[in-house]
Amino acid sequence: MSSGPSGRSYIRTEDGTVILCDRAIGRAVSAPDRKTAEARLSRLVEAAGQRTRSG
Repeated sequence: MSSGPSGRSYIRTEDGTVILCDRAIGRAVSAPDRKTAEARLSRLVEAAGQRTRSG
């Protein structure tokens, strides 16, 4: 498991899948590689931000 200054950590499973977790927002995503996982988590964060602003 690795962790960066952003509060995100990732795990690479035996089959190569990457699980990326953001502790600040309490969400995690899985993807075939780290770049895709980062993109998925970014979209998730954006969508969550839009929901809280619209309400």
